[in-house]
Amino acid sequence: MRYYYAHLDKFADGLKVGKVLKKGDLIGYVGTTGNASGGAPHLHFGIYKDGPTNPFPRVTKEFSLKDKMKILGKIIDAEDDEGEVVAELLAKYRSLFNAAIAADVDIPEQAEDAIKEEAKAWKTQIPARELALNMQGDDVVWLQNFLMSQGKGLAAVALGATGATGYFGTYTRNAVIEYQTAVGIVPATGIFGAVTKAYILSI
Repeated sequence: MRYYYAHLDKFADGLKVGKVLKKGDLIGYVGTTGNASGGAPHLHFGIYKDGPTNPFPRVTKEFSLKDKMKILGKIIDAEDDEGEVVAELLAKYRSLFNAAIAADVDIPEQAEDAIKEEAKAWKTQIPARELALNMQGDDVVWLQNFLMSQGKGLAAVALGATGATGYFGTYTRNAVIEYQTAVGIVPATGIFGAVTKAYILSI
């Protein structure tokens, strides 16, 4: 049986012909090499055994959150610049780390430290005024960046697609509601006020 990985940006350090891989080992980094140049980073994965075999059943199998965190910990430990790798993983997979934290699953120590440091930075810049629909300013930029960094769900993803514009529109309101709901703030009003600020300062 042969496995085909196309369009990778680079292979994992130490990967060579004949190396025996275990479940969860890092193989490479998704990219746009070959005839995928100019497109979105992705992996073209194929399985061949007496001809091509449908890889879909294999790629839809999920690792548990615990397995995923162990795998990410191994990847971080293997890198020379752990800080850079942790920052990239948190930027791309914040919702995965959030899910692990919510499920009381241990996350890699380096990621836990980075999240704690990030939380300290957010607290020092928390806006003084209450923020609501149709408001704008640098404090709204702060709020939008905060919501995107927390990655609580689809509303945060939608906000991320527009970016931190500094205008409190419906995307920002929806992301505030989503955040409030995720952390147990009732009622989830979509207004960034005293209750939500107090929660952030308490974590």
